[in-house]
Amino acid sequence: MSFWKSQFENFDTEYFPPLRAQTKHDRKEHSVDFYVEALDNANDDFTTMTKIWSRMPRGDEDFMTRHVMEIHGHVDLERFQYAWNQVVSRNPIMRTRIVSIPVQGFVQVVLKDTVEWTQHERIDSCQHHSEKSKMGPGKPLAKFAIVKSTDHPRVDFVWEMHWALYDGWALRLMLAEAEKFYFNCTPRPLENMLAFTKYVTGRDQRAALAFWKSQFTNLQGAHFPPRELYKPQPRVDSELKRMVQDLNWSRTYFTPATIIRSAFSVAIASTLGSNEALFGATVMGRQAAVPGIERVAGPVFSTVPIRVQLDREERFTELLQRVQHQATIMVPFEHTGLEQICQASDDAALACEIQMLLVVQSAIKKGDFRYRDAETELFVKGLVASKDAIVELGRRSGDYPMYVECQLDPSGNVCLRFCFDSRVVGEARIEHMANRMENSLRQLSDPMRGQVRLKCIAGEDISSHM
Repeated sequence: MSFWKSQFENFDTEYFPPLRAQTKHDRKEHSVDFYVEALDNANDDFTTMTKIWSRMPRGDEDFMTRHVMEIHGHVDLERFQYAWNQVVSRNPIMRTRIVSIPVQGFVQVVLKDTVEWTQHERIDSCQHHSEKSKMGPGKPLAKFAIVKSTDHPRVDFVWEMHWALYDGWALRLMLAEAEKFYFNCTPRPLENMLAFTKYVTGRDQRAALAFWKSQFTNLQGAHFPPRELYKPQPRVDSELKRMVQDLNWSRTYFTPATIIRSAFSVAIASTLGSNEALFGATVMGRQAAVPGIERVAGPVFSTVPIRVQLDREERFTELLQRVQHQATIMVPFEHTGLEQICQASDDAALACEIQMLLVVQSAIKKGDFRYRDAETELFVKGLVASKDAIVELGRRSGDYPMYVECQLDPSGNVCLRFCFDSRVVGEARIEHMANRMENSLRQLSDPMRGQVRLKCIAGEDISSHM
């Protein structure tokens, strides 16, 4: 609630005067074009965005993303727009607006409106039009446009979305749904946010705080980059990429995410000369015990603090088992929210002072709800995340001086991408960490080396004091 309050506290209720009378309960008795639902604090992780909004002189465009996708020349634009109209019609979150109503306070308004398409001859004119009608109180939080020049055959689809409406998973679900409608298929409806909202708001807060307290008992607090180097308003201005090929994912019992998180922990601990690694991780949140959560058309990801303790005498398989077990038992508590985790204990609050965020992006395989066949692809390149996408994802829960993205491809290769604030940490140190992580990935993913001890990776760089 505090996130929305920060953005809409100056809202003029005259935008929607009829809302004073109409509610969801009487929409059957009245012919109205909207209904109202109470706005629950469904994703507590969004509350930390209040700090970003209040401390930085940014406008509405800083909380939205513009996707520009070139449409194949053979695509019929009328059918294309019809397909997207169907997607919007079937997914209430795409028709959501947030307004403030006397007595009732902040509410979610789900309109029955169809898509208001705009058409432009140039991308810059589309952007100019968007800037004049910014996303804000009582206004659409999703916009659609076609850019078609009279002197050029290229046609672009421009899709703008407020951060509160989506995550990467949901975007791909809706793209796949639009594709099916285009080819005259009627896909199984996607799920709305209601069941997920009930799951999050109905969690056992006492059990959640007890869990997070147990995760950080006797925490050393060895953050990387060191907290004393922290700069207000971090500025991610540098990047280092590393492609790691020929890994043996298919021959190991452990998931790629487990191996990556373990290798990352070894790289952090050895860089700091510590026996623990502390970092933030963005999880997709799609393992929660919510029926149909893999088909929810809305944001369910979360950011959690991770602590991995390391022992130089421990065998590879023992480390991997611990990390995988930790991820499993954490699932019921992933949606606690950073602000609530901070309340678990002083050590937990220290752990939440995240300096670095890890994001693991898995390849989308055939059979996945998000999968789209190249033969029926409507776009030349499809949805391609921008180079700033990982920073955008991080800013939804806080500002960090360093992000590490691990992108897996269908062949099993992984692209390591380190984005960082060069005022806080130098490129030479990032290069050193990337080398450590690549070496750790190769060794931990090798099933023939399961009984090798951790000191064979990190030597004396990991402290022997537990």
